[in-house]
Amino acid sequence: AVVSTQSGHYGRGRCHEKRCCSEYDLLWLKERLEMFQYPNCTKCFSKCRPTIQWLQDEGTEHERQASVDAENCDLLIILGSDLLQAPFCSIPKYVPWDVPRLLINDECIENDTDVMD
Repeated sequence: AVVSTQSGHYGRGRCHEKRCCSEYDLLWLKERLEMFQYPNCTKCFSKCRPTIQWLQDEGTEHERQASVDAENCDLLIILGSDLLQAPFCSIPKYVPWDVPRLLINDECIENDTDVMD
């Protein structure tokens, strides 16, 4: 089974400087935050953050891989999304028509694109 997370996760962190992009594990981030220190990269001293896909971030290889994963999935489960924000709102369009789809969200969604039908 393959689980593809589309909004990142807190399992690791990365330097925010695009020329550096050094990666750090969750323990490293947690230690600094518990000491009330902002996690700075040990190589270039730029800010580090969890590897979460913010809505304003530009397209990434992660998004391209998401469409490949969707094309090959046996079951699509979407958690906590109203399917209105790009780029992830288009992921269900890549899923084959005969694949079951499940949307779990804590609010009603107004999605008239029929991508979950």
